Amino acid sequence: MNPRLLLLIGIVAAGLLIAVWQPVDLDTLFHWGERFTGNPLALLLIILIQGLLFTFALPGSTLVWVVAPFQAPWISVPVLIAGSLLGALGAHLFADRLTRNWQPGGQAQAIIDLLEKRGDVLTQIALRALPGFPHSVVNYAGGLLRLPLPGYITAVVIGLGCKWSVYAVAIYGIGSAAQGEDALSVWQLLPLFLLAGLFLLAAWLRPRLMGKRH
Repeated sequence: MNPRLLLLIGIVAAGLLIAVWQPVDLDTLFHWGERFTGNPLALLLIILIQGLLFTFALPGSTLVWVVAPFQAPWISVPVLIAGSLLGALGAHLFADRLTRNWQPGGQAQAIIDLLEKRGDVLTQIALRALPGFPHSVVNYAGGLLRLPLPGYITAVVIGLGCKWSVYAVAIYGIGSAAQGEDALSVWQLLPLFLLAGLFLLAAWLRPRLMGKRH
């Protein structure tokens, strides 16, 4: 079975077990999380792990759930951007070696074709910022096509900075409300609406960017 699918199943199963049996109460869980992610060495470790995961086309995005619920966005977002940038540079650097036996198809080939024709910074930012475009494919495509590093780095920082900001604010707001057992306020719900808007925009823009290829 696909390792990514196994990881996703494991995360979902663990979440269900915690929700049903609650082996640790929510306040204690958040206390542990805040203590762990409050350590600068732990944040550095998160950055390194995310960088390695993205370098080798593994799901580095899952690290958002390690830091975003426990730290304010002004801390979690730079950490996530740093890890994503490290992984993007690693994939860019080792793309030739890591993709020797890779035969892209479907959406992956469409992304490569798109960046080969339109590798400008704005297109790269769109691919980074909108859900539905796999980071690993964009990373490897940039390396295989040898997209210029200044534009490549700019797209990672701006595109993923926007996306991680929305995710982090939404997750932190929900976590804070749950910990205090309060109803979500309008300001805490706003990032969720922004996130839904990103998904809708991605669904509308994807076929237009890729020439209606699937």
